[in-house]
Amino acid sequence: AKIPDEALAEDGREKEPHVTVKWGLHGDDPEQVRKALSGSGPVKATLGMASLFPAKEATAQHGGEQYDVVKMDVHSPELHALNKKVSTLPHTDTHPKYQPHVTLAYVKPGHGKKFIGPMKGLTGKSATFDSVRFSPKEGEPTDIPLKAFDAVFCPQNQSEGAKQYGDPI
Repeated sequence: AKIPDEALAEDGREKEPHVTVKWGLHGDDPEQVRKALSGSGPVKATLGMASLFPAKEATAQHGGEQYDVVKMDVHSPELHALNKKVSTLPHTDTHPKYQPHVTLAYVKPGHGKKFIGPMKGLTGKSATFDSVRFSPKEGEPTDIPLKAFDAVFCPQNQSEGAKQYGDPI
């Protein structure tokens, strides 16, 4: 909201702020992603400074559009770990270096520089996420829970050579 309307490009402000774990997956099956992320626990992420994908770089990423992308950097070793796991799935990698970020707005070329730096009330804020959303090219998104363990444990008691198992934990 701190970016004035006159600085905005055609796409304007991001309507659904998010952090992308991996862009360009080939499949539309959320089960592949669920399996790749199995054993991953909740993700802690901290907002950094507002930064910029300048128009030249943004053009390559967004099909020839001419605008600066104003974004907030996101710091999270856990996001990098998720990206690495999901990168084992078939994908087209148009972004060779993973740079977790939240897109704020698309602004006219050259206007983005005015908005970089710390953002009062946002820079340094942290959040923990316990799920990711898989958004296929076609169809409905699927939320995938992140939990450190994806197994059932049963205590084992041995008596007279027979194995007996207790209640699941």
